Amino acid sequence: MVSIRVLRDYALGATPDGMVLFYQIQDRRIRTAKIMDYDPSGHRRKVHSWLHNLPGIKEYYSGGFRLRQCLFGAHLLSKYPEKMVAVVEAEKTACVMAGFNPKILWLATGGATVNLNKDSLAPLKGRRVIFYPDASPDDRVYNYWKTLVKTCMPPGTDFIIDDRLTGIWVSPQDKEKGIDLVDLLLNK
Repeated sequence: MVSIRVLRDYALGATPDGMVLFYQIQDRRIRTAKIMDYDPSGHRRKVHSWLHNLPGIKEYYSGGFRLRQCLFGAHLLSKYPEKMVAVVEAEKTACVMAGFNPKILWLATGGATVNLNKDSLAPLKGRRVIFYPDASPDDRVYNYWKTLVKTCMPPGTDFIIDDRLTGIWVSPQDKEKGIDLVDLLLNK
């Protein structure tokens, strides 16, 4: 079943009150988890929080806690070495797309300006990668990703920045809403 595979692969969790835990895992270590609350339609209810900011978490680490984020789903790179990689902004988008198109390994940055750095992108070395930035007014996010990814991708990596959520492909209203790949697929 698709949902079980996605839950297992991405190691999704939940809080006692039903919020989703999107763990960032790399090198067999949990780096942190984004805690998101969704309404029944799948839209966020409020601003997210982080596992590493919960009371008592930092004190749990005897040697001290040092946050070092990674791409959501990075732990799956070694499990699926033959798959092409797609990078989106939202963890939820990566999970939905993994169910929709399991031939591709879907990863997420965690936001428009998060985890697009040499350290987070280093594990993509030698892979075929497609980046799908969300729509934004004046294609700001697309242009930002296009510039930053070029400077941060490891040498020997075949990548493109997909433009289907830019230009004339997306209405000004959808750009204002910041639609993502899932919105495009479900609404068109």
